Amino acid sequence: MGESCEESEVRVRVRAWIEWDGASMLGPGRLELLDLIVEHGSISAAARQMGVSYRAAWRWVAELNDAAGGPLVETATGGAGGGGAHLTKRGKRVMRAADLLQRRLQRFGDRVEKEVRSMLEEA
Repeated sequence: MGESCEESEVRVRVRAWIEWDGASMLGPGRLELLDLIVEHGSISAAARQMGVSYRAAWRWVAELNDAAGGPLVETATGGAGGGGAHLTKRGKRVMRAADLLQRRLQRFGDRVEKEVRSMLEEA
């Protein structure tokens, strides 16, 4: 039959995201995109590293900018100096808020996991 609690590893998984006007806009995928835009200074390089199309990445950026009520990411067209993308002040604040959310959520998940494991050991 199945494994007992003692034989299997019990994990608690928690997820959270940021919504604007009821629409889920800032979850793990889009946060990764923003992180990679910061790292590479480019939407296309970020998209390549994530394994998504440039078009999908651009759509996510446009949706984030629209939902947030102002740009989180600004772009510059190519040319002699090159193009690129960077987070605005608002984008940086949103990233800090998302980081805070993820850190607190991780601590909460760790605490609940210990409690759940303890309860299951008593069973």
